Amino acid sequence: MSQRSKALRKSLTILLATLLVGVLAGAAITGAAVRKRLENVRSFTSSEGFVVQFTDVLEPLTEEQRTAIEPLISDAGNDVEDLIALSRLELFLIVEELQNDLEPHLTPEQLQRLKDRREEVRERFMRNRKQDSTQG
Repeated sequence: MSQRSKALRKSLTILLATLLVGVLAGAAITGAAVRKRLENVRSFTSSEGFVVQFTDVLEPLTEEQRTAIEPLISDAGNDVEDLIALSRLELFLIVEELQNDLEPHLTPEQLQRLKDRREEVRERFMRNRKQDSTQG
């Protein structure tokens, strides 16, 4: 192999390594940003998260303002949390009714896939609730 060929190979290796590092760094940064946004949305669904996020928007607050508005925001946060819990329950009931309506029309394999999918969703929901309770 000639010196020129070795130099070209070395240059290409360095270029590809640099490109790969850039792609990996970009993916990591994008992933972190997306996770942060999802955490913000998730925290908005709890009473405490709602209060924190709503108050952050209004900062800076005087002590007088804080004293006056925190109970209002807290009450709204409780209402939001209750509404989301009720919405989840209603969603569960709708899906349960749909599954019962579909059952006579599906094959055993389709019913099993549906059952497996619902179990995955239930496990993810429980995992997210556990994460929310440890973070809140």
